[in-house]
Amino acid sequence: MKTSYKLYIILIGALILFSVGLFNGYALIYPDSATYIHSGFDFFIPRDRPIFYGLFVRLFSLNYSLWTVILIQNLIQSWLLLEVCLLFFSSKRAPFYFIIITAFLTFFTSIAWYTNQIMPDFSAPIIAMVLFLMVYSPSVSIIKQIVYSLIILLSNSIHLSHLLIASSVIFFIVIFEFWNYKKKTVFYLEIKRRNIIIAVFVVLISWIIIPSMNYMIGNKYELSKGSHVFLMAHFADNGTLKKFLNENCDKEEYRNCKLCQYKDSLPTNLNSFLWEANSVFYKTGGWENSKEEYTKIINGIKSKPKYIFFNMYKSLLYSGTQLTRNDIGSGLIPFPKGTEQYGQISWRFKNELNDYENSRQNTQYLRAYLNEINKFNFWINICSLFGLLLIAFSGIYKRMDLLSVKLLGMFGIAVLFNAFFTAGISAPSERYQARINWLIVLAVLIVVVKNFGVLKSALKELLRKE
Repeated sequence: MKTSYKLYIILIGALILFSVGLFNGYALIYPDSATYIHSGFDFFIPRDRPIFYGLFVRLFSLNYSLWTVILIQNLIQSWLLLEVCLLFFSSKRAPFYFIIITAFLTFFTSIAWYTNQIMPDFSAPIIAMVLFLMVYSPSVSIIKQIVYSLIILLSNSIHLSHLLIASSVIFFIVIFEFWNYKKKTVFYLEIKRRNIIIAVFVVLISWIIIPSMNYMIGNKYELSKGSHVFLMAHFADNGTLKKFLNENCDKEEYRNCKLCQYKDSLPTNLNSFLWEANSVFYKTGGWENSKEEYTKIINGIKSKPKYIFFNMYKSLLYSGTQLTRNDIGSGLIPFPKGTEQYGQISWRFKNELNDYENSRQNTQYLRAYLNEINKFNFWINICSLFGLLLIAFSGIYKRMDLLSVKLLGMFGIAVLFNAFFTAGISAPSERYQARINWLIVLAVLIVVVKNFGVLKSALKELLRKE
């Protein structure tokens, strides 16, 4: 495919995705968007997240517009969707399938509601796409491998959950492919060892970037300033903290802990613990003065198997719950004058204040539309999941091309890891799962188109047996 023609197709895909931003009338703003904008422009490490997405916003806004930020996010997503399509279809057919698939995903799933949002969530599914391309593409140019690596480094650096997802996915690939190679199973597909080595190396480097930047700016080599806070909020949410305090506050080691004073009035969910103005969290030191006490309690929980197993049990339940949380539009409420979000936009992007104020999000015309699209999104996800399970458990996958099987497997694993690492160390949230569940829809669409004849004949045989 000629480069000029490819760029033209990528631009068409980006414009299709961009239509959600145009429909809203401005970039979609989430409660956390203000913190990212603030940290990027004032160059400081937020206490509860990395700085890199803030720097991304500052760089691609050109200090002028948030429209350019979401345009770049849509261009990245469009390019990767095309690259995946080119892996499965000929260069003549790929553009047609790419445009159809992109339009379908845009209008009926959550994909564009994240690529048009000022949040790092757009890059969570990108991790799975890029790792798939890096490992399973039969030939990857050096330039393309460098670009893939840079995207992985960016995606892993802008949110801590992405780092965990990428590490787990690449670990799974290495173990699974090594087993296939040794046993020569039906899933064995010859891949270049260099591809896996590069992917592993890039993910490992990601673990160094965030603490290194934190050290350069804040003089502390750590992944997050607030990791102890979020972990304690998770323990409060799932009941581990209350169980521990009830059984240990009378012991000398913990008797002077401030949290013991509130063991009978602990918040029962993570959001109440973290964000309510007069919560127990702020009464016990808040972000600045809670680390010593919280770390002592966290270490106490980690030292006892019964608390570890209780937390693991609750985390698995939370992960299962997370898989069902897929409503689009979580947090996309109006942010009028007086809110931090309004303040950041009026300060940094004063020329766009009218666009922001008149957007559907801020005039409250967005919610009715989201209610309707979520009905489609729900059934599309159910049908895609049913298709995935049918292929997996009926044995149809044995007749499909092996790359299609790898796509279904890897994207499915990425969705599962996302659920585990977001809900399992935090709490179930619509936002976390909706950002990535569309990967299953994408995989099923590609596989059905690629293997249509095989699937059709296999389904006929299954129906005859019935």
